[in-house]
Amino acid sequence: MAFCSISSMFILLFSFTTLLWTAATSIQVHETDTSILLANDLISFGLLKTTSAIQNLTYQDVSLLGTVDGLTGQAYTDFPSNTFTTTGNSSYEIVTGSDWAGVVFTDNDTVGSTVQRSWFLHDSEPGIHSFVRLAYYNDTVTSKGELGESRTMFRPNGGPWTHIITNREQWAPLPGAAAVANEVVVQDATWYLGNTPDDPYVVAESDYFTKYQFADNQTNKAHGLFGHSPDNLTTLGAWWVVNQKDTFFGGPLHGDLMVDGIIYNKQSTNHGGAT
Repeated sequence: MAFCSISSMFILLFSFTTLLWTAATSIQVHETDTSILLANDLISFGLLKTTSAIQNLTYQDVSLLGTVDGLTGQAYTDFPSNTFTTTGNSSYEIVTGSDWAGVVFTDNDTVGSTVQRSWFLHDSEPGIHSFVRLAYYNDTVTSKGELGESRTMFRPNGGPWTHIITNREQWAPLPGAAAVANEVVVQDATWYLGNTPDDPYVVAESDYFTKYQFADNQTNKAHGLFGHSPDNLTTLGAWWVVNQKDTFFGGPLHGDLMVDGIIYNKQSTNHGGAT
């Protein structure tokens, strides 16, 4: 029997200021026909039953993902290489403890593949815990081949975000609407923004924008987005904080995409031949 498994856990934390000691008093779980809603006193979000994607995420009543449009406005896991796929008909289990709640989604296809995504909320944290587990059992076809890419993404469509940050040295304002409207495609995922020389990104960073300039070594501690609340009184941030990277591929020196307006958590990737 063949077996392949990959797992990863991260915490998606909100708020640039330290709020981990600001205690919420309870976890709320509510189920509708299409979603499972989780909330504590700080954040709330819905999980789509069919895909496990997070939608309608708010932090202290501020929308963090914006409106859903296609795949934007969501946080979700996908597999661009299609070695693993989601079936669109996940089973799910709601699990609860004295001070936490979560949902475990499982997809089982007909050839022995299992995709499991889990989201957990603790009553004292302004963040979401996530686990991804992939497994393959098939006595006849003993290998699925190259794993390829497995990634979880925080993919806003709007929200309070004005800056992207990879690490202490590499951060920049997001390109403004005028810069995006006048951008010129240069090559894969690379745009020339020099037509708007006064744009904050162009002034602070470069005439060019590419997601690759915000890549980093996968040993980095956190990366994400930050901006201000609508009343401009609170600085907000959304950060991937990866708990452990034991199952990350490519070795300790492997670099990968971190943030480009989307925040990435790459469990496995083809970048650098690391799959």
